[in-house]
Amino acid sequence: MVIWNVVFPSKCEICGKPFVIKDQNLFCSNCLDQIERSFSFFCRSCGVAGENSFPLCDRCKKDRMYDYIHSFTSYSKVSQIIIKFKLSGYKNLSKNIASLIKKDLLDFVKTHNIQTVLYVPISKGTYRKRGFNHLELILREIVPNFLIKDWLAKNRDTKLQVELSKEEREKNLTDAFSLKKEAKFYGQNILVFDDILTTGSTLREIGKLLRTKKVGKIYGYVIAKT
Repeated sequence: MVIWNVVFPSKCEICGKPFVIKDQNLFCSNCLDQIERSFSFFCRSCGVAGENSFPLCDRCKKDRMYDYIHSFTSYSKVSQIIIKFKLSGYKNLSKNIASLIKKDLLDFVKTHNIQTVLYVPISKGTYRKRGFNHLELILREIVPNFLIKDWLAKNRDTKLQVELSKEEREKNLTDAFSLKKEAKFYGQNILVFDDILTTGSTLREIGKLLRTKKVGKIYGYVIAKT
């Protein structure tokens, strides 16, 4: 296989240049290495975008949703990488993405004394087709397993948020999530892990659920803000 890859290298989905396949054959290391920490403007409590919403939108100044939402980068190509990861089936991309955010995510977990990490779930139908939740795979490359809890459920299939308008995104996720019976927080500080933040609809729907429970502080961490 290695000889075959050298003779017939794959072309990077971003730059189009050929490269030798190692863990996956979608993105070359040069393009992945360009992904760095970067800043973007959005409300750090609910995820609504815009300079006027930073650090808190008018609604969250009165009633906060999350204690803080953190974004690793605003690099546009990250969304392309993540969507390919979701749909392509190349599980090893989890290692590439995890290596990019590992230090940043671990620092965030330590700084805010995170005791439970939840990841945005996918529906049962999607899981059967895909065979994995990409967010869980990334997390398990970074965070100790005892912190990661499978306590969120997705009640139905929904369309990809990046394909929808702002209004459609809100309707798309209304009542789409629920908490499993085994979810017990005991006043713990919670981190919700997601991949792409657009309007913040996903985090807000999950935040509504968490606020009905006896939790400590609620944080959000997203890989990319588009």
